[in-house]
Amino acid sequence: LFASLARAVTVIGAVVTVIALLRHPDRERFDMHLMFAGLAGLIILRQVILTIGRTPPALSVLGAILFLSHPYLLLRMVLHFRPVRKSILWTAWICPLVMVAIMFVANLAAARTVMFAYFLALVVFLVLQMGYVTYAFLGSARVSRGAKRWRSALAGAGTLSFTLAFFVAGIAMLLKI
Repeated sequence: LFASLARAVTVIGAVVTVIALLRHPDRERFDMHLMFAGLAGLIILRQVILTIGRTPPALSVLGAILFLSHPYLLLRMVLHFRPVRKSILWTAWICPLVMVAIMFVANLAAARTVMFAYFLALVVFLVLQMGYVTYAFLGSARVSRGAKRWRSALAGAGTLSFTLAFFVAGIAMLLKI
């Protein structure tokens, strides 16, 4: 029930942010919509895969790109609260592309050690990136006042929950391999 509610709120969030973007186009609303649209895209993609009963390779790649771009999209949100070093932005942009390329190689090799290394690198990348985003949001909340403080603190708490979820899911995946 909670998972269904969270998925519904995320898709509604994507719709609301696109309406806000169309009414008042600016970079902050665009970045917010990209973040929600990426998450909503994952949810819709999951429903499509469940409906058709299989995972076509194109949907698998699309899902990986949406999933791996999330830390970069969150970093774009951080930019509205505090500066982020260019090297961190570039790393968050390039790493998903490298991970998708590695996914192709890992699928071609299909060796257990290659898959283990891939998932280990994926977990490390996600936890480090999301950990930095959490740190940045909470750091912004510490030095801000008013609504900006609350927004930063809530975004930091949400990102922390994502980071912990990625970490636990990654450990569980690695234990199954």
